[in-house]
Amino acid sequence: MPDLLPPAGGPAIEAERLPQACAREAGDGIRRGSSGKGQQTMAARNASAEENDATRNLRLSYKFQRLRERLRDAIRKGELSGKLPGERQLARKMRVNAKTLSKALTDLAAEGVLQRCIGRGTYVRGSEAIADGRDKWLFVVEHANRFLWMRKALESINPRLQVVRSRDPLRPSELAGVKCVIDMAIDTPPETVRMFLHRGMTVVSVNKQPAAYSTHSVQVDRPAGAANLARELMLCGHQRVLVIEGERGRAPVGEIVRQIVRRYTPEGVVEVGSATDIGPATRNGFTAVIAGCRYSAERAMNEATRLGLSVPQQLSVTGVGAGDERFPCSGYWVHIREFASALADMLRDGLPQKPITLWLAGVYHELGTVAAPASMVGSESALRGTFLNHPGLGAG
Repeated sequence: MPDLLPPAGGPAIEAERLPQACAREAGDGIRRGSSGKGQQTMAARNASAEENDATRNLRLSYKFQRLRERLRDAIRKGELSGKLPGERQLARKMRVNAKTLSKALTDLAAEGVLQRCIGRGTYVRGSEAIADGRDKWLFVVEHANRFLWMRKALESINPRLQVVRSRDPLRPSELAGVKCVIDMAIDTPPETVRMFLHRGMTVVSVNKQPAAYSTHSVQVDRPAGAANLARELMLCGHQRVLVIEGERGRAPVGEIVRQIVRRYTPEGVVEVGSATDIGPATRNGFTAVIAGCRYSAERAMNEATRLGLSVPQQLSVTGVGAGDERFPCSGYWVHIREFASALADMLRDGLPQKPITLWLAGVYHELGTVAAPASMVGSESALRGTFLNHPGLGAG
């Protein structure tokens, strides 16, 4: 019998602990029973969340994609705002490779969430206004008195507009604080545009096509306006049209006019020239002019007056472009207020990293410089085809 006695502290201790453990298990069973439904709901939620995470991780199989979503969440929650830290510092903070971070930032910049500026860093879109009252705009022209109408309109929107000449060397003080460059000069050197872009400035080419470097641009839709003018001139009975292109750098319109004329009459003739060609053209049977910009239209009207030609009885003059209320002739024109307002809205709203072009459609203004050719005056077809009687057209 002594050999059968348990060692001291052995089963006796276990025997003492058994009732307590049973009591705890019983109590736990009671507690679990009272909230079993809630725990089942919580378990279902956890399982659903795990399933969603698994599906999301399967869809975002690359590290930079998962990092991109982490950055997006941090921006949405306000953890990242304004100017982001340098890429190396941010990579250490996110505990990722610098190349992985660069890919994620590139994706977010392409989506418009971020804005990456060379020399200035990476910003959360909208946290740094490109053009507000504190920022300076640089207005580039050939000489100080050029494009006064646009200059005055932009100054009314942003008083901190600074005018510089395209060929003059720029001092550091002139470039300090500049966030946007509005380039209206025809002869801006490519190296100057490159310097603007290298400094992280937003460059917008106005009323001209970007040349050496891809930049944002705002242009009058001259091809569309010229096509409408050509169609209406054909309906009026004109078959010989002289096209005076806009200044160098403007969108050409001669080819689109030639295509429209060929579509309406095989006998139609289109020639591209200058205002000084009006005299020889009229002697060869040309009865209409389409000018590619306001300055070309003014030169055409002045040349017709100098030659003693009656407008529109002997020569119909039309144009397409932009300017103030004093448009030189009938045509499709964009008012300077609308032009400047569209440009300012474009800058304030922020521009994407990829260059875009904003086309402005002109409104037709009837100024009495278009009529049917003298050979067709009085004919029923000419009366139906004139600008004044054609449906859908009228003074703008």
